[in-house]
Amino acid sequence: MTPRIIAIDGGGSKTDYLLADLEGHVVRTLTGGPTSVSANNLGQAGYNLREGIHQLLENETETTVKIATIAVAGLDTRKDMTSAEKVFGEVLSDWSLERLTLVNDSVAALVNGTTRRPALVLIAGTGTNCFGWTTTGRTHRVSGLDYLLSDEGSGYDAGRLAIKAAVRSFDGRSPQTSLQRVVFEHFEVETAGQLKDEIYSPQITKDEVAALAQSVIQQARGGDRTAQQILEYCLGQLIVNVQTVARKLQIESQEFGLVIAGNFLLALEPQFRHFLEQTHLHAYVINPGTQPVYGSLTIAQKLLAGAPIDDYQILA
Repeated sequence: MTPRIIAIDGGGSKTDYLLADLEGHVVRTLTGGPTSVSANNLGQAGYNLREGIHQLLENETETTVKIATIAVAGLDTRKDMTSAEKVFGEVLSDWSLERLTLVNDSVAALVNGTTRRPALVLIAGTGTNCFGWTTTGRTHRVSGLDYLLSDEGSGYDAGRLAIKAAVRSFDGRSPQTSLQRVVFEHFEVETAGQLKDEIYSPQITKDEVAALAQSVIQQARGGDRTAQQILEYCLGQLIVNVQTVARKLQIESQEFGLVIAGNFLLALEPQFRHFLEQTHLHAYVINPGTQPVYGSLTIAQKLLAGAPIDDYQILA
């Protein structure tokens, strides 16, 4: 039997899968539906995971999976862990699997950029998450509790603010903005009343709101002041996340790596670097250039080599 590693990064909009040998050489990759435990119900997440694993291991008839490491968005508490282990464990029981490990997606994203400490990771895609650890083993995390409790500065936040700006522009409470046209075209409506029906009947999903974030970026680059203000607000919130984690870890005066991840943040990297330069932090930005699923692969290899799982679990 050929030993393999399965590495997975499960988010709220998609899931990245990677099959590798024990030395880390990639055999196959693919992208499937979301498996976040916050953005989707666990049943749907389990279904998507089963479909993804089935495709990943297709034609791997003489394979034994030594370890499957799944980085999961929304894996924040011990209750989350217990529920996810049950559902994901049942899914993976269909295959020959020796070990299953679940970690928060922010840990995999951080490891994908650096294994040095102190270091932080800032994720801003559909949602946001900021996590850091030190050489003494201290950790701290902010945001990452989904859109009703956190996620300020995320793609969802930018999309939400764009929708509200479009309504204010339409009814005259604020100056005209090109976001009105963009939002109305996106939902194929002509009035704010029609937009209300699209938003609430049935209620729009978080991913559909976050899909507007790239349009906000485009309008900001085209000179729309309202769009620019939305991005400035979002970037400011992301900087607050970094400052807070650095302060809590007492590393404000130290040099540390700051790994960035998430489509929204990566699209704003130059602006984010500029905002970061205005702080007193000694942070150097790390853009790994690879997907966080490679961090899941690194964690899997370290666990197989004997590293304790406590090094990679940050449950509240």
